[in-house]
Amino acid sequence: MIIKMNSRTPIKYTVLIIVFCICIMNISCSGPVGEKKPPMKSEREISERLMEINRYVVKRNIELTENFVRRTGWDMKRTETGLWYMILKNGEGRIPGKGDRLVISQEIWLLDGSLVELKDSEKVRSFTVANGEVEAGIEEGVLLMRKGSEAKFILPPYLSNGDYGYSNRIPSGSILIYDVKLLEAFPND
Repeated sequence: MIIKMNSRTPIKYTVLIIVFCICIMNISCSGPVGEKKPPMKSEREISERLMEINRYVVKRNIELTENFVRRTGWDMKRTETGLWYMILKNGEGRIPGKGDRLVISQEIWLLDGSLVELKDSEKVRSFTVANGEVEAGIEEGVLLMRKGSEAKFILPPYLSNGDYGYSNRIPSGSILIYDVKLLEAFPND
């Protein structure tokens, strides 16, 4: 049925027709009559479920890393944050601190042994400690080194590229192995 309105149609009929159309659209969009929608979960329930999922993912990453370290025979230590590290060569000088400017060289590997192809500009990195310029795990790890040190780090996703990955080279949620050399350490003056 098509309703034609013109300038002589009283305004009250126009409003009545518009309201009627809105009611019909609401009824037709709400689904079958009598269909019950599941109750919305509270923020607390959602938060608890997300924390449960996060605990599972962290536990699974720890298991994968422990198994990997055991298989490789690497003598690695684990920090409270979940960074695994092994100092391969001790350098000299003081351990860097907050605000120091560091220069490192790095190679990145996936846990399956695949080398992550880095551009030349990504192989050597310069950054200020505690300034958020590098992955949290790299920042934590270099604070265990001295100039000239070489180390191997294993970073869980939450200390590296997280759920986002990096470009098409690092898949999201990857556990990464870093071979790092601390080339320079300039103190914060």
